[in-house]
Amino acid sequence: ETHGVGLGFMSFFTKACTMALEELPAVNARIEGKEIVYNDFVNTMTQEPTLRQLLPLQPIEDDRMAHHWDYIYEPAAKDILDQLLVRFIESIPVRRPDIVIVSGGSNDAIDQINPSDFFRSVQTMINVARAAGVTPVLASAPPACCQASGFTPFIEAYDRQFVDLAVINEVEIADVGRGYFNTCRDLETCFLLNRPEGLHPNSEGYDVSSEIIMATLLGIDLFAPDGPALLEQALGLPAGSVKTQPDDVPAS
Repeated sequence: ETHGVGLGFMSFFTKACTMALEELPAVNARIEGKEIVYNDFVNTMTQEPTLRQLLPLQPIEDDRMAHHWDYIYEPAAKDILDQLLVRFIESIPVRRPDIVIVSGGSNDAIDQINPSDFFRSVQTMINVARAAGVTPVLASAPPACCQASGFTPFIEAYDRQFVDLAVINEVEIADVGRGYFNTCRDLETCFLLNRPEGLHPNSEGYDVSSEIIMATLLGIDLFAPDGPALLEQALGLPAGSVKTQPDDVPAS
């Protein structure tokens, strides 16, 4: 009344809670693994993490994308990359998966992203994953063909960056491009790519990409003569289920 300020019941309740937390430190503690962590402060604020979906990307209504008529099923590549990096950084520490697959190349090639910028983006994702205790695994990009053959120099440059990053950071890399070359033989008629666009995998292409990534995670050399059979055994699949072809065996 003296100062013209009204105090509700919650003000006194909050004060009582803070006094109780100071008197009973165990109530203000938290469990992390096998340890009990005691706080040296009392915080009555409530924070709820906001989970944002990482993949698949939600469609974006943007008139600026009208000229991307070749890729009407997704936003412009730069918009995707700008969103994904931020969402990756936000999501990984919250979701805390055991492993995260870091891939790219096809959409980067559309916008002709500088390989050095591509390198920095992937390195950032590796750093974020490791800081959150998540194991990063790299996956190179599928090759390009047909109408998209002009993007090949960019994809090859990105794949070289992937190899360098795998060596520098001592992480595993799934050689998706190698699997496509082995399985298609002739890229201009490759049945794993959407044609005539020739830049993105079709459903069979995604099967091959998944096989290569799974083999990498399981420590199986899918390109060895017995690689496909070993992957089938590991996954409990019938013989002949794996589409990815191993390397040619040199003639003796």
